[in-house]
Amino acid sequence: LLNSEKERDNLMYNLKEKGIQSVFHYIPLHLSKYSKEMFGRFCLPKTENLSNRLLRLPIYFSLTKEDIIYITKEIINILTSK
Repeated sequence: LLNSEKERDNLMYNLKEKGIQSVFHYIPLHLSKYSKEMFGRFCLPKTENLSNRLLRLPIYFSLTKEDIIYITKEIINILTSK
């Protein structure tokens, strides 16, 4: 969870430059097509704010300890080199 959408996007871009895939795709349920059709449009600003700041980092079975250390170091370098 990053401080802002801009910070999330910057981290995601820089991780990609380092060959590290990260994604965001948690769309709040109330913003889904189905929910809008069933319940109409309504606003949940805290939910939307959190959704805009979430970033999923790599996680998969073959991820090694060395991979985790590399990813962690790169995240720290990116976030502290403002």
